[in-house]
Amino acid sequence: MSSSSSIAVIGAGYVGLVNAACLADLGHSVACFDIDSEKVDKLSNGIVDILEPGLTELVAKNQDAGRLSFHGNAETALGSADIVFLCVDTPTDPVTGPNLRNLMGAIDSVLDHGHSVSTLVMRSTVPPGTTAVVSQSIAARNGHQPMNIVVHPEFFQEGQAVADCQAPSRIVVGSDDQPTAQRVAELWQSSATPQMITDTATAEMIMQASNAFLAAKISFINEMARICDATGADIDLVAKGMGLDPRIGRRYLQAGIGFGGSCLPKDLRALISSAHALGWSPPALEAALKVNDDQILVIAEKLYQRIDGLEGKKVAILGLTFKPDTADFRDSPAMALAHHLSAEGVDVRATDPAMDHAPRGATNEFELFVDPAECVRGADAVVLATAWPIYQDLSWPEVADAMSGNLVVDGRNVLNVSEIKAAGLRYVGAGRGSVSD
Repeated sequence: MSSSSSIAVIGAGYVGLVNAACLADLGHSVACFDIDSEKVDKLSNGIVDILEPGLTELVAKNQDAGRLSFHGNAETALGSADIVFLCVDTPTDPVTGPNLRNLMGAIDSVLDHGHSVSTLVMRSTVPPGTTAVVSQSIAARNGHQPMNIVVHPEFFQEGQAVADCQAPSRIVVGSDDQPTAQRVAELWQSSATPQMITDTATAEMIMQASNAFLAAKISFINEMARICDATGADIDLVAKGMGLDPRIGRRYLQAGIGFGGSCLPKDLRALISSAHALGWSPPALEAALKVNDDQILVIAEKLYQRIDGLEGKKVAILGLTFKPDTADFRDSPAMALAHHLSAEGVDVRATDPAMDHAPRGATNEFELFVDPAECVRGADAVVLATAWPIYQDLSWPEVADAMSGNLVVDGRNVLNVSEIKAAGLRYVGAGRGSVSD
């Protein structure tokens, strides 16, 4: 294989943009195509709306070097590409299951305009069996040149996606053609990274199973936290003791408000839907989803019990994104909690460092603040819902002076308990019965 390749990336969203920038940084010529003309215009002018450490600089570096370009015209982006990465959204409907409309639309663009494309790389997370559907669709297009299909799952964590792309934990490539699979793996020029070459169905399942396991691990520790609340045990020490076992590990054993974002909830629902379509219900996966969906009710109950009901109360929520260092509000448990409290008659006040990216409808339902000090003013209770460092470093005496009440609910178990109590505030965590009020 030559040292560089001509690559097109379809989709300039989170996964597509990170992939495009990282591939270009390795020396490949990358044309990124998106049907959103406004997004393309911004990116062409160096404006990156996605909050991801290092991404803006990486995009600018490779644009300046002439290796990365953005296009709203499919012919221009795809016409000379040899390899196309599909990085489009594959949303999951709770009733109908995974929606592949965007994926199939992207494939149509390749078939219409990718005159020299020999390899189609599915980087989007797809349910098991998708490759077979895609192969049939391509085969139905008479006269199109032969094309190898590769499943190449990504394992990015929002907030460190650039680092995960540049130094991945593993490279998984699934294809029915071994040389093609190897060629895609070698694009990353990372011989030190563990590589797996599999069939397409197995590669599809590796991604789905990985995210489902992480989701189940979070739900498990939140279930244990509920028992700790009832018994007075400390979930942080329980998780630490569990994590010392090398078979278990410490990561993703952080009790709190639950998981969210664009991957874990969607992929868990998609895998459940795929299982249903095959004729059975996966009880472990369904339980993991239910525990997570119920977790905001657990947090709401902590409030209800300690501020004498919810209706008419004023609650300040610190953080609305699903995790820190991202502007992603998709499937955010913090947003779900805010919606739930609002529906219960709570006067919800909220703040987030990425407030400029908040969903438009949020301003109609909550009072939004840029300054956390203004957000907590007059509040009966404060809930830490997203573990942004700015909220962990608050001056709790100043928070106590600004509040009308004195309750702090730590939905992420990251706050300094002694500092909060020294300020005269009551502290409640998730499964932290030994230190909660």
